[in-house]
Amino acid sequence: MSRDVETARKTALSALTNERFRAALEQLSDPRASEKIALMRSDGPSADLGTAQARYADNNN
Repeated sequence: MSRDVETARKTALSALTNERFRAALEQLSDPRASEKIALMRSDGPSADLGTAQARYADNNN
């Protein structure tokens, strides 16, 4: 269990110092975002599943 706690701690610290994570939290905390999230709408261009998967893979390497 101690190892799990240490892993969770490292993950939380990483999230706190991650600029992209901070920006995402800032956007989610914007009251205007609640309607977009609830309706799953976007004001900008959307991506198809293949493009989204490719971008996700690029960001995790």
